[in-house]
Amino acid sequence: MIHPNLTSLTMHLIGQKYHLGQIDCFNIIVEYLRHRGATIPDQFKGVTLQSYGSLYKEHPEEARTVMVEFVDSLMKEVNAKRTLPGDVLLLKFRGKTSAPFLAIRAAGGIVVFAEQRYGVMTNTIRHYRVLRAWRWVEQS
Repeated sequence: MIHPNLTSLTMHLIGQKYHLGQIDCFNIIVEYLRHRGATIPDQFKGVTLQSYGSLYKEHPEEARTVMVEFVDSLMKEVNAKRTLPGDVLLLKFRGKTSAPFLAIRAAGGIVVFAEQRYGVMTNTIRHYRVLRAWRWVEQS
């Protein structure tokens, strides 16, 4: 079942301009998890939301590792071939050399993500390889 806030949140995010450390692939996932009810720690492995952008500029691979470990600490990993709307995905563009990035799976085979040139946008999932996937499990 699609979480009712997924549509409103993604509609709010789509079209926003990219800004590393504020509106980027990591921060939109954090915003999404907050809407789902996750308690977001002030820092994770010494990285805060405010310092993530600087880490990414200086050490992009380390920043991506922290980003994935952060999601892994809050969500349940699921089969990457059986994703549902609302899942968080680690994607890589098919056929091109690109770094993996996080996205939110929406309905109809659409993914929502932040891209440096275009801001927060959507695209069809078929353009990407799903490397890993996570699902929010309601906390009680």
